[in-house]
Amino acid sequence: MTTQGQNGQQYLRTNTIIFYALMTGMTLFTIVVALTRNSEQPINNENLLVFISILAVIVLAAFFIRFQWLPNRLSTIAGYSTLIEKLTNYSKTLIIQWAPIEASCMFSSVAYLITGSMLFMGYNIGIIALFLLIFRPSKERLIQDLYLDSTEIELLDDPNAIVAEFKGRR
Repeated sequence: MTTQGQNGQQYLRTNTIIFYALMTGMTLFTIVVALTRNSEQPINNENLLVFISILAVIVLAAFFIRFQWLPNRLSTIAGYSTLIEKLTNYSKTLIIQWAPIEASCMFSSVAYLITGSMLFMGYNIGIIALFLLIFRPSKERLIQDLYLDSTEIELLDDPNAIVAEFKGRR
């Protein structure tokens, strides 16, 4: 494993690629499930309450991460001394924030496949739209989330400055 540096543009592009990969996965899985489910199959309401309860637990976990854990984590990251430390940890934090949202969408798709309840398909469409509108990574959000000062912002804009590191295989 080698450690590779990234400049600000590469770092932001990496986060954007990860975000859109998650978006694409959620969207394609939802579409495949919608096309796979035979509309002539009867709706199975036996386990509907169980699926709704499990989905509610996943959604509560996502809310906890978003509104409890995330602000504390961002505050901790903002206190790191170097921009490399901040940005490396920020990427990990974004993925942790996005994971339960994607999990709820995937679970909801499976619940739709099993039950045929349009409630789950509606949830997926709403989550995908919400995810796209609210959670998309951007330079402005990064600056705001980590309270970057002007020096750090200049480093982020400098194409020759290494602002993040990741471990990869080459």
